[in-house]
Amino acid sequence: MLLRLPAARIPVLSLAAALAVIVLVIVALVGAAAPAVAAVFTDAAGRRLMLPDNIKRVLPAERNAEVLVYVLASDKLAGLERPRAERSRTPAVSMRPPVLRFRPGATVSGVAAAARDARADLILDAGPVTPERAAFANAVQQQTGIPYVLVD
Repeated sequence: MLLRLPAARIPVLSLAAALAVIVLVIVALVGAAAPAVAAVFTDAAGRRLMLPDNIKRVLPAERNAEVLVYVLASDKLAGLERPRAERSRTPAVSMRPPVLRFRPGATVSGVAAAARDARADLILDAGPVTPERAAFANAVQQQTGIPYVLVD
């Protein structure tokens, strides 16, 4: 005696498999079309910051950060500080980043204005991390909405 499967059951299994494949394809397409999410970063002061997914311009908050950005990603440098003695030896104006005018003795509002003017995506500060420096970074970040990263 031959064992026969009911004919109605075979199409149901195929339909369920087809629906599963369609759902997987839709999920994959929606996931691929969604923008990349920002990353959470913990800086040297222990502050958790939400970094943008695409950083095009980095504003150095002081000279050490300027050198760091210039060496590692000079194309992302939003501006730089030039000592007076070096002004005649720098490249043409069209080839160099704009000069930053908020240092030394920068205030929160001065750094915030420079970050907005430079259209920075990130502010980087490299050097000794102190509670005062962390408070300064928090104040600038609160005024601008731009992540202010402290590294040592």
